[in-house]
Amino acid sequence: MEQVRLIASSLKIDFEHITNDCTKYDSEYERLSEIERDPIGQWYKRQKAKGDIDKQSESLVTLLIELHRKVDELSKIVTGESVNPIELENSAMIDGIGYEYFNISEISLKAGLYYGRIYLPAFPERTIAVYFNINENGGIAKITKMHQQDHIDWDSFVIAKERQHIQDARDIQSRNEQ
Repeated sequence: MEQVRLIASSLKIDFEHITNDCTKYDSEYERLSEIERDPIGQWYKRQKAKGDIDKQSESLVTLLIELHRKVDELSKIVTGESVNPIELENSAMIDGIGYEYFNISEISLKAGLYYGRIYLPAFPERTIAVYFNINENGGIAKITKMHQQDHIDWDSFVIAKERQHIQDARDIQSRNEQ
């Protein structure tokens, strides 16, 4: 088995063991990836590609878009059009992350394929749909399916955590040398 390096992190995950057919999860998996494909998200990408949004106003425009999405979400709730997420059997905390792996040590998982939603603490807030596999030894989860943009955001989060741990180690080392 390959060497897996995990960085300490604390992320919430809801998940469920897939026992037979995964079509129940596929619609939610696709819906969670379409957040960037909504009309306001499409407009933003076009404007950014044209260069109409400069670096200084990018964060303000992103904030306004997120507020617009929240208003849309509230409107759907009021009109009864909102789509609730699938009820998943388990909820836990991820305590270690890597580029293609993560670890959940608080629960013993049996081998097999799982579907889950990982809540990534980023702006804008992200809920990442993921399929992962637990090998027959249990333990570390290997990500088997994740959308491309989610993968980019996941890898960015892992990099940020690595940098944070390196900086923390340097700070501790410099305090010990004093």
